[in-house]
Amino acid sequence: MYFTVLKTYSDMEHSAEDVDKYRMQHESDKEWNMRRAFLLAHREKFSEDRLCCLASCYINVECYGCRYPPALMRQLSELTAELPNQSSQSSNRHGVPQSIKFVPAGQTGKW
Repeated sequence: MYFTVLKTYSDMEHSAEDVDKYRMQHESDKEWNMRRAFLLAHREKFSEDRLCCLASCYINVECYGCRYPPALMRQLSELTAELPNQSSQSSNRHGVPQSIKFVPAGQTGKW
């Protein structure tokens, strides 16, 4: 379920090119292209702040294997399914070399 917002990102008269101002210096081209597609696909559904937050969470889940509370994970799954030519593949982390292994905090020292 989506909340009604008073002003969505698209209402702010931003063109697709304007979304580029949200690129972070540390983002790889692959991460940015994924996040940019997310921002553009969902800009009419959320406020600018919420959209940017969701897009960051999307990258954290898809690229770094992060996990969030179940409600947010469900929302991200639904939003990811709506992306053109994208599918949720958290086991195939897009931005991280496969030689890097992430371990949940509760399991440190057990690997």
